[in-house]
Order: sequence, then C-alpha cells, then structure tokens
Amino acid sequence: ALPTIATQPVAKTVCAGGTTTFSVAAAGTGPFRYKWEFLANDETTWYEIPNAAITHANGITSGGGTATVSITPSNTGWNNSRLRVIVTNSNDCEVISNVATFNVNALPTIATQPVAKTVCAGGATTFSVTAADAGSFTYQWQLSTNGGTTWANVIPSSAGAAYSGNTTATLTLTNIQIGANNYRYRAIVTGAGCSVTSNGAATLGVNNAPTISSQPVVQNICVGGTATFSVTAAGTGTLSYQWQYLPNNGTNWETLPTAPTTHVNGITSGAGTASLTMTPSSTEWHNSRLRVIVKNSNNCEVISNVATFTVNALPSIASQPVPRTVCVNSPTTFSVTPSGTGSFRYQWQWNKNGTTNWVDLSTDNITGASGSFSGAGTATVYMTPVNVAWHNSRLRVIVIN
Repeated sequence: ALPTIATQPVAKTVCAGGTTTFSVAAAGTGPFRYKWEFLANDETTWYEIPNAAITHANGITSGGGTATVSITPSNTGWNNSRLRVIVTNSNDCEVISNVATFNVNALPTIATQPVAKTVCAGGATTFSVTAADAGSFTYQWQLSTNGGTTWANVIPSSAGAAYSGNTTATLTLTNIQIGANNYRYRAIVTGAGCSVTSNGAATLGVNNAPTISSQPVVQNICVGGTATFSVTAAGTGTLSYQWQYLPNNGTNWETLPTAPTTHVNGITSGAGTASLTMTPSSTEWHNSRLRVIVKNSNNCEVISNVATFTVNALPSIASQPVPRTVCVNSPTTFSVTPSGTGSFRYQWQWNKNGTTNWVDLSTDNITGASGSFSGAGTATVYMTPVNVAWHNSRLRVIVIN
C-alpha cells in the first residue's frame, strides 16, 4: 500500500535572514524516507534539497532527507517559491505531498543611522533614523543603560530624560539628567512584518552645567552713583560670563558689551566678568532687570536669577545759599530751597577760614568761643559770630531726598 500523509506541509512567510521549517507527518508501513524538493519562483524544474546544510546563493537549507526541512533565506530571491516532499515507505511505495508556498519578505533598509549626541544636563536633543525603502514603517526606540549589554523599549517615563516620539522615526529627549551620560539608543524599524535594528552606536553624552551659589541681588542707587551686580558660580574648566539687560518696559533681553561702554543713559563695565558695574546718568535705567549667563568649558550654561535695578533721581536746588557779610554779634542765616518729590534731609557743612577740609556742622545747637549756630540739619542754618574768627569761612549744604 502507498503511505499516506496525515499532515501536509503548509505555506510559510519569513523575513530575509529568518529561518522557517516545513514539516510532514506520514502514516502507513514504516520506516519512511523523505525527499524534499524545491521549485524556485522563476524555474520549472524541481530541485532536490540535500539533507546536509548547504549554502546557496539565496540562503541555507538543511534536513532535506527528514520529515522537517529548514530554510534560511538571505535575501528575497526565493520569494514565491514552492516546496513539496516525496514520502517513501519500506515497500518502496511513495506519495507526493501537497505543494506549500514559500514567501520571503525583504528587511527594511536603514539609510541614515542614529548618531551620537552630547548635551548639557537639563537640555534636549533628538535621535533619528531614516528607512530607505518605500512603504509604511513602524518604529520602536530602545535604550541601554549598561553600554549595550541589555536593551529595553523606550517609554515616556524611561530613565534619564523625558521622552516623546518613542514609536516614530525621531526620538525626542527633554530635561536630560546627568545620570543619562553614556546611555545608548537604537531603533527597531518594521515594514511588511519584517524588522531591522539600527546600530547601537548612538551614545548620549551629558555634561553638567555650572552652578550658581550666590545670585545677583537688587540694587538701589541714585543717578550718578555706581551699582555692582555680582554672581558666584562653579563648574568645569574656566567659566565665562555674559550679563544681559532688560529695559523697564522691554520684552527682549539685550546683551551688554563686555568692554567698558558709555551708553546714552550711563556707563557699564565688567559685562564679561562675574561682576557688572553700572553708573546711570539718568533715571532711564530705573526698574530695569539684570541677569547673567554663565558657561563652562563644555559650553553648558546656567542663567542666574533676575535682579531689579532701581535708579532714583537726584534732588535739585531751586534756590542756592548766598554770601553773607555781618558784624560781630549780629546773627545771620544761610538757606536752601530744594525741588523734587518727597521729603528732604539736610546736612550743612563748612570750610573754616579757607581751609581745605569740609566739616559737617552739628545738627545740635552749638555755642563756642567764636559764636553759635543752629539748624544745621534743616533748610536754614543760623549763625551768630562773637569775633572775627569765622571771617572768610564758607558754607554749603547736602540735600538728600
């Protein structure tokens, strides 16, 4: 009697580089002998598959003399081929199985591999892959935290950063942490059921940004005075500084020149150092803002806190003190009239008999060997000389708003 086939070989589809098997189950008087045959998609003659492993132009076959044949295509040359098996029993009676179709799909081709990136801690970057073939593809990015020993699929909450686009051609990383230094990334690209993995050479380098231990603070000065804004920072290598200025009604930060510069509203210097000095010539800089960008040798930067700059107008004097000539024991006054907003404080000073030093007059009522005076802390000072010792003296007043 002829052998019978209880289980026929079935059609298979495999990706290039993958391995599949075709099997048959025979019934009847054994033992059985098997001879698998292969018909290429563009041929008319069946080819006997050897039992030993054989490397062909389009792949590898083995097990052609057993109930199960193994095929590993290296390309799509065997796509749409056919396989069948001849089963022979101990009586040399044979039966031919049904024909099973063998389809081979091409692997996607990666035209552009992801490349290594170096960023600063807290920064952002992307890794991209480009498939060269036509058609639609799916993507899955993977991450290795141990130099490529093991890999895991990237999800938005994966280690080292905040991730997005983990199933697209471009993986985006934001708020990258220093702990992600030397992490590796790769992409699995899938098309027509076949997948290819990009190389694992896309390493992420992460450098620390500088740190600021002492921030710039608010400065409050008068026109003509000098304010200093300072920062204390630490980081890798030599640090560089760039101070920036935001006008009181502005929206765009302006970079201050690093060299001492005379502006319309004052003078700045040290804008390329840890300490910026500003000498306003008017109140135009009032309520402006200052900040500094600090960079280290890795070109990583940190931006300081914003410090407010308050510039107050000087008081003006509407009526100046005028010279006086009096007789001994005759009282006299020196007065000043300021203009401006707010209340004022006064400090009268004198230069006795043409000496070189100006001396603050006591705001108390004073009586001495040469006379008496009072009101030195007001807009009017009263003086009564009792001899000529005060002759040719000079007086002036400091007005403070």
